[in-house]
Amino acid sequence: MADIAADIAAVKSLSIGIERRLRRGAINPLREAQKQLVRSIAVKLVAVGKPGTDLDVLAKHLFGNGAPSMRSLSGLTRVKAAISPAMTTVPSWAGDLVGDEVLTSALAILAPQSVYGQLTAAGLRVELLSSGGAVRIPTAKVDADPVDVFVSEGGAIPARSRFLENHPLASFKAALLTVTTGDLIKKGPATIEAILTRLLAQDIMRSVDKVLISASAATTSRPAGILNGATVVPPSTSTDPATAAAEDIAALIAALADPLPAERPVLIMNVKQSVALDLMFPGANLAVVTSEFVPAGTVSAVDAADFASGAAPDSFDASVSTEALVHSDTAPVADVMTGSPAMSLWQQDCQGLRLIEDISWQLLSKASTATGVKW
Repeated sequence: MADIAADIAAVKSLSIGIERRLRRGAINPLREAQKQLVRSIAVKLVAVGKPGTDLDVLAKHLFGNGAPSMRSLSGLTRVKAAISPAMTTVPSWAGDLVGDEVLTSALAILAPQSVYGQLTAAGLRVELLSSGGAVRIPTAKVDADPVDVFVSEGGAIPARSRFLENHPLASFKAALLTVTTGDLIKKGPATIEAILTRLLAQDIMRSVDKVLISASAATTSRPAGILNGATVVPPSTSTDPATAAAEDIAALIAALADPLPAERPVLIMNVKQSVALDLMFPGANLAVVTSEFVPAGTVSAVDAADFASGAAPDSFDASVSTEALVHSDTAPVADVMTGSPAMSLWQQDCQGLRLIEDISWQLLSKASTATGVKW
C-alpha cells in the first residue's frame, strides 16, 4: 500500500497544477466571451426574416446592458494571452503572440467543456494566417543526457546536440449546421440563451471532439487526431481496481516524458473511468477530461503544454436562414435535391444556423494510451 500511496502522491503533484490551470483557463476567463457569442447568435436568429433590423438596437432590447456588440463577432474571440512569445522577429513563427491578447477559436469558446475547448485553453494558442498558409510552431528538444555546464578556465564549452524544430500548423475549415424550430424565438431571451448554449456546445463537442480524440492521420480536409502515433502503455495486471488505477495513471504520465516530465499532464477518458477514479480517490484533483468518444476501458494522457491550436482572424461566421433546403444527414450529398431525407426550413417553420471557422491543432509530443484498464 505504501507504493500505491507514493504513486498517487506523484500523480497528484504532477497533475494539480494543470487541474487548476484548466479551471481558470477553460471556464472562468472564457465564460463571458461564450455568453456574448451565444447572445450575438441569438440576436441573428430573432432578426432573421426582418429586413432592415438594427441588430445593435435589437440586442439592447433583448439583453439590456449585457447586450453584445453586433459589429464584429471575431472581436469576442480575443482573450488575454496566457503564454509568452518564443520569438518576435521571425515572421509567421511566434510573432503573432506578441501583445496582451491572443485569438481563441470561437468553437472552443462556445464549448469550453469540450476536450477541444479545455486543451485549447491550457495549451499554446496562435493566430493562423488569413491566407490559409501554415504557421510554424517551434519546439525545443532537450538532450537525453544533459551537457556538463561546468568547465575549467580556457576549456571548451559543450554544445547541445538537439535544437529547435518547426511544426507546420495548417488551417482547416470546420463547419457545423444546426436546425432549430421557429418556436425558439418566441421564448424569452434567457430561455433562448440557455437553449442555444446547450445546443451549440453539444454539436461542437460531438463534431470536433470525435476528430480530435482519434488516432486518424491528417488529411487534406482535417488535422490528425491527438492519439495518432500515441505511445501504447500496457494496462496494469493488478486485480485490485485502486492499485490498477494508480499504476495505469502513473505509467501513462511517465510515458509522456521526452525526457523531461510532462509539464501539464491531462488524462482523457470515458465518464465510466472518471466516476470510478473519483470514487476511489476523492479529492485527488487529477486533471481529467471526459468524452463519449473514448471507449470504456481506454484511458489516454497528453501534455497540454504541447497542444498547439489556432484560429484564423475574422474566419468565424454565424449565418441564419429560414428558406434553405437541408439534407438532414451526417454525410450530405453535394446535390441537396437528391438527398434523403431533405427538409425545407420555410415549410417546417425552422431556422438553420451555420457556423464556419478556420481552425487547426497539433500535439507537439506523443500522447500515451492504455486499453483494457481494470477499473
